[in-house]
Amino acid sequence: MHPSRRSDKRKVFIRSAGRHGFASLANEKGRTEPTVVALLGHSTGSVTRRYIATVELDEEAGLFHGEVVNTRDVLTFQGRTIIELKTAFADTIADYREWCRERGKEPEKPYSGSFTVRIGPELHRRIADAAARKGKSLNGFVAETLEHVA
Repeated sequence: MHPSRRSDKRKVFIRSAGRHGFASLANEKGRTEPTVVALLGHSTGSVTRRYIATVELDEEAGLFHGEVVNTRDVLTFQGRTIIELKTAFADTIADYREWCRERGKEPEKPYSGSFTVRIGPELHRRIADAAARKGKSLNGFVAETLEHVA
């Protein structure tokens, strides 16, 4: 890439507008039913709806490169068009889930529901005091507070 050009990296949620036309096109291109369902973001059987990816454009190669960012496993995909990119994203997730199934491994869930936050003792005390004043556990208070700002 030319030094004066900068890659544009963005987090994207892979969803599709024009679902029926896209489903027809994907079927014509030989995509399987689970892949089409995943691409469209249907709740039943959707494999991509919980995964987030960053996408970077390589202008010289004319390719979008994507990487799933909310799993410890390395999952990448690429495409020359948005449709190719979405298809490759869904195929990557479907292949990953199939690979796990074949090995008796549970696919990694994007988020476990817990995380560790390191804070100073004084802030810890103030948060614990605020939680106690509200009659909540520290965990419940923090979860409720984060829910309001997320």
